Amino acid sequence: MKPYLVPQDDQARAWRSTTLRECKRDETFLESVIASNPDILCLDPYDTGIGPDVVAFRQTQLQTPTGRTVIPDVVLVSASGHIVMVEVKLTDNPELRDRRVVAQLIEYAACVANLSDDAALEWLGDEQDESWNAFVRRTFPTTLAPERLAAALRRRMRDGEIHLVIACDGVPDGLRELVRAVAGQAALGAFKLHVIEIKPFLADGQSDILLVPSSAARTEIVSRTAITVSTVEGKQLAVAVVASSPHDVADAMADVEAGKTMRPELAAIIERYDAIAPAELRTTGSEDYYRVVRPEGWPDGLHYEFLRWGGGKDAIGVELHCESKKLAQVTAALPSLAMKADATFDPKWARGGGRILRRLPLADADGAARAMLRLIEATRDDVTALLRFG
Repeated sequence: MKPYLVPQDDQARAWRSTTLRECKRDETFLESVIASNPDILCLDPYDTGIGPDVVAFRQTQLQTPTGRTVIPDVVLVSASGHIVMVEVKLTDNPELRDRRVVAQLIEYAACVANLSDDAALEWLGDEQDESWNAFVRRTFPTTLAPERLAAALRRRMRDGEIHLVIACDGVPDGLRELVRAVAGQAALGAFKLHVIEIKPFLADGQSDILLVPSSAARTEIVSRTAITVSTVEGKQLAVAVVASSPHDVADAMADVEAGKTMRPELAAIIERYDAIAPAELRTTGSEDYYRVVRPEGWPDGLHYEFLRWGGGKDAIGVELHCESKKLAQVTAALPSLAMKADATFDPKWARGGGRILRRLPLADADGAARAMLRLIEATRDDVTALLRFG
């Protein structure tokens, strides 16, 4: 597509596509444009909820849990209670062609999700701000309910409800497909990842640069591990994006690129269970077809498990596994534990270690989550006693 600009003299001028590097502009230029004109990011208010009153912060420093300093290029805070974090890359930046740019953004979101109230104020506030509420009142002086806005911003930070934007002057091959997969971390709740192309154009005899923005890709993440699909410009993107660190991002992306993706029904079960389970009994693991629950003090080879059944069954197993020959006392007790939990005993599991299980429809997220809690309640104390006293 070649845009034409028609000035008052009706002499249409064709503008040719170029790059900001060819225009002798760098990433700092694009950062400045975005900070001064947030609307260029094409974040539709009807889609995102982001209102027109937006304040930009550039090159703000965040501390990672390991003590490193990371610096988002642009952070936008809106009077509608939304946070937008932007990473700017020129099309010739090699980070735009691999996993690093996605990892950077997700690391930013993880840092924000872990900020305390004082740390959030230190991140965006000024010396004159005595509190987070004071920062919001100063930043948005016309807002009618500054305390409610301050609370909404902090809630979205804690829950990871952040819009993450890759802004570039050209989308290289593979970037759309790279905006995919990563599963499972409770520190992040729900965020959206956008790829915005801001394409520069030049015209003969003109010194001005025409910037034409477009949304190249976006994800719709409705919850921490739910997988949804968005289509932009007719291209389908398989998406499940959430993680806690760049290492998790890289590992999960490798899994997706290898064809290992979690079924959205299983993701919904894990999300529902983790939302209602005590913190010490939440799921762990990163496999695409099961998740483990390991009570504190239990040895390797003994755990509860959500296991997706294959073979066209579309079922989820809510199970207690004994997978170690060193736990003979637990294996011997499994038949009675199965009766107590109204479950089925499977003596052949793990070469005779055994398991007890209930099989439920894969689509019943709440039913499976509550079935796991009931299984744990019925068996945990007995198994713990066997471990202690034999």
